[in-house]
Amino acid sequence: KGFAASILLLVLIIAFLPANWSAQSQGEEAGGEIKVVSFNTLWWEPQENKMLEYLASLDADVYLLQEAKNAGKDEEYIKRIFSNHSIAFGSDFVTVSRHGIIESREAKTRGFLKTTLSINGKRVSVYNAHLNNPVFSHRGGGLVKDAFELKKLQFDELEQSVGRSACEIIAGDFNTKPNSRLLDFLKTNFFQADKTRVGFHTSWISAIPLFLIDYVFYSKNIRADSYETAQTPFSDHNLIEATIILPKNC
Repeated sequence: KGFAASILLLVLIIAFLPANWSAQSQGEEAGGEIKVVSFNTLWWEPQENKMLEYLASLDADVYLLQEAKNAGKDEEYIKRIFSNHSIAFGSDFVTVSRHGIIESREAKTRGFLKTTLSINGKRVSVYNAHLNNPVFSHRGGGLVKDAFELKKLQFDELEQSVGRSACEIIAGDFNTKPNSRLLDFLKTNFFQADKTRVGFHTSWISAIPLFLIDYVFYSKNIRADSYETAQTPFSDHNLIEATIILPKNC
């Protein structure tokens, strides 16, 4: 009985280990650590609700902010809050980095803002993503189907863009449930930060049932050391925070 119980316990431990554990534990020696925050801001009113002050208090290395329309008008204010940081703007995005920005470009479909960072001499490609609604199926046609087709085009452009750099981080609001086939490419070719932690994770808190629709993906030569989500008074999305360990060969 004792032997059988030990075997059962071992099986249960293995079953509940994070999906990335074995591959990541055999990864290369670390070449640098960065803290990444991804957050859908819902409404861009940073000067009214003091959201940026809150974000700055988290002391992250990279901030990927979505639903930040017209953020360019607040550029001076953002620079004042995030002094000694580099900033890239898109039509719906703000990417703030403690490390230098080499280049930045927005997708043609406006589904993501790709920014190349220089981190300790390494080139790291960071994708700030906000894919189109709807979260659910495109059944029913009409405007909902059109919106879904745009999201598919955005996923197609993202798939064509990633995979060209040794170290890539793709994070943001994907407006996509975990079981959607639209995520298959990313799940196959990248690790997923929420898988490093056992449990049921949610990020969109305005719907019942609660869903995980915000993700952090990263190249398989990268490790995630931690993953946390937090509710804030600023949005109907949870803030996502992940500590990323870069390899030496970026």
